[in-house]
Formats: sequence, structure tokens, C-alpha cells
Amino acid sequence: MRVARSLAEVADSDVVASPIYALGLDQLAKGKMGDGAKLTGWSWVIATEAGAVSAETTAGTNRFAQISNAASAGRFRRALLVMAQGSGDADGEAVQLRIPALHTSLLWIKGKRELYEVLDSSVAGLETGRRYTAAELQKILKPEAESRLRTPNLDG
Repeated sequence: MRVARSLAEVADSDVVASPIYALGLDQLAKGKMGDGAKLTGWSWVIATEAGAVSAETTAGTNRFAQISNAASAGRFRRALLVMAQGSGDADGEAVQLRIPALHTSLLWIKGKRELYEVLDSSVAGLETGRRYTAAELQKILKPEAESRLRTPNLDG
């Protein structure tokens, strides 16, 4: 299998590996985004004839965690392909950021200018495929996190 080792290699690769970070409602409510996220695992997004599949392991033990064919896996790979074609605003490491309590998955470019692209979300106001700055995303997610923390049994 050909594993992408750089953004330029994504188009010709079979697999794209990336870290997975998780962000809790408590951190969002404090106004934190990337600086509140914790490394939870690794994802290997594999291109197949049926679409992208993500094989994941845990961060601490590298034990198998799950395999998923969620749409967000394909969107992650496509977003990297677009960036490789020269969008110019990607200046850092591409990782996945997940906010489980909000059913939200993002491509997070960890760099000088943090950038987030929505891969999947159930949060009203977030558009799948749109890129947000940390401040724009925080403006939408912080009130949602605060609301969920006030009403913990809310099934969103």
C-alpha cells in the first residue's frame, strides 16, 4: 500500500494517516478549541472501490478501535486533495478533531493560522465542507456546548 507522507502524495496514495483529537463540551464552554483537545487515536483512511474506509487505533496503546465507512472519512480525504491542489491556506499538520457530544467531526489544520473544515456535524449553523477560523467556529460551538452542559440529558 502507498501511504501518503505529505500533502503532495495524497492523490497517489492508498492510505492517509492522521491523528485523532477529541474535544469535550467542558473545554468548548471555556472558549477552548485546539488547545483543549486531547489526542485519542490514529486513523488510517483507506481508499477502496466502495469509498473511503477509516481504520482506527487508540492513542495510548495503538490497539484496534474501529473500522468506519462514515462519510466523514471520504470528506477528510477529499479535503486533503483540494488542499494539495494549492488552496494556499493550509500551513500545518492535518488532523481530525472530533466533538463526540455534538456529533461533529472536523479537519483541523494545526498551524500558524488554525483552520477547521466541517466533515460532519449535527450542529445547526455549521455547514459541511465549509472552512472556519477558530474564532468563527467558537462563536457557533461555545453557546451550543454551554446549552448542552446546562441540560445534560438533551439528546441532540
